[in-house]
Amino acid sequence: MNRTLITLIFISLFLFQISVAIAHPPSKIILEFNAETSILKVEMPHKVKDASEHFINKVEIKLNGKEIVKQEFFTQKDTGKQMVMYQIHDAKSGDTLEVTAHCNVFSKKKETIQIP
Repeated sequence: MNRTLITLIFISLFLFQISVAIAHPPSKIILEFNAETSILKVEMPHKVKDASEHFINKVEIKLNGKEIVKQEFFTQKDTGKQMVMYQIHDAKSGDTLEVTAHCNVFSKKKETIQIP
């Protein structure tokens, strides 16, 4: 019985490592803020084979450290990237926006922009 348990643990760890190796956060987060319209454009390159199985599943935005947006997704629009736009009325010159993008399989990436 101990031998079977050890084998199952070994196989589970091996499969977990494979899934972690395949999973990845977006390669980068590209942020653009238009001060005239208060629109924040967030582009997250995230190349995947099947956007319904492996995708950016959550975006969180903080304004000066306070969470102001949390959006969840159930798929990625295409196999190359996820892109969203938000109107951030309260952002003003000198403020900092922090965006975190989460992969549904494993990991996340964070990027910040200071409002000009």
